[in-house]
Amino acid sequence: MLNYLKTDPIYNEYFSQVWLWMDFPKRANMPDTGIDLVGMIRDTGDYCAIQCKCYDLNQTLQKSDIDSFFTASGTKVFKKRMIISTTAKWSKNAQAALDDQQIPVIRATIYDLENSPIDWNKYSLQNPDILQLKPKKHIRPHQQIALEKVLTQFEHADRGKLIMACGTGKTFTALKIAEHVPKHSHLILFLVPSISLLSQTLREWTAEMLPRIPYIKDFSSFSKAGAELAHYHLNYETIEPYEIKEFSAEVYLDNEDYQVEKMVFGKNKNGIDKTTIIYNSKIILSQIPLESYEYIVNGKSALEWIMERYKITKDKDSGIVNSPNHWSEDPRYIVDLIKRIVKVSMETVRIVKELPPLEV
Repeated sequence: MLNYLKTDPIYNEYFSQVWLWMDFPKRANMPDTGIDLVGMIRDTGDYCAIQCKCYDLNQTLQKSDIDSFFTASGTKVFKKRMIISTTAKWSKNAQAALDDQQIPVIRATIYDLENSPIDWNKYSLQNPDILQLKPKKHIRPHQQIALEKVLTQFEHADRGKLIMACGTGKTFTALKIAEHVPKHSHLILFLVPSISLLSQTLREWTAEMLPRIPYIKDFSSFSKAGAELAHYHLNYETIEPYEIKEFSAEVYLDNEDYQVEKMVFGKNKNGIDKTTIIYNSKIILSQIPLESYEYIVNGKSALEWIMERYKITKDKDSGIVNSPNHWSEDPRYIVDLIKRIVKVSMETVRIVKELPPLEV
């Protein structure tokens, strides 16, 4: 495992140095009670305590198997922990022991070993210290065509869509696009819909990349922020609406009274008043926080996109009328959607403002 951590591109990038426990310079007189290896984290200089569990694939790792490791590594010397196990079967108590630890735990299993770019077919027990990487991939003709078309598209447009079938190398093609697209700040935003796809992408990009991919020092904060943002943005139609004032010119409203033709902002002595939206002739929404307009989507606030999208339009050629009032059976749908978008916008602004400085 010492050579694995030194050879695998992900861990070779993550650790600047890895020692056997008995060779660790800061071991002092501490005995061998559970720590097998120690890695120095490249970007911080902190130490990571590592335990290796070489178990049969069908054996279940129990909490008692890692208790001594947690005790031995629970000192101020270590800022991270890592457990490498050749079994993916963990008991519920062992799994629960990883949660809410003051010293975070990285978990690597047989899956990570199998999917490493290390060429295990060339591994020999006669020479266990020698590990070789698989040859890097070469771009295939259909991937080269995709790359060229994307680059051509970006010459006259700022967006586009590339559709590739399963098994045609989307992740690798995306890496090649990222390598060739001009970068103004040497940063590219790469969005994925799941943690598993993020892990797959990071693994393949690290194995196949040309430049170095830096690690964010406080990655956990960005990961939690991403999960929180995903919650609000994926569930925007069901989250609790933001409490803004809803004024009605009539005491009782029928379903037809919630129909919208075109929403506009209110006005005050200074001009446009974005704290107020005139929904229709009978409903006014007010006390909208100005901070909600700080959430910008492609140059315009999310609320302004909603106002622009949810209005009655008529196609000049066909005469077909498109009315958002028919998009839901709930007559209050658009009113409540506005309140929910205010909620999403406010939470998005809050989450982003609470992020720590981006240090790589």
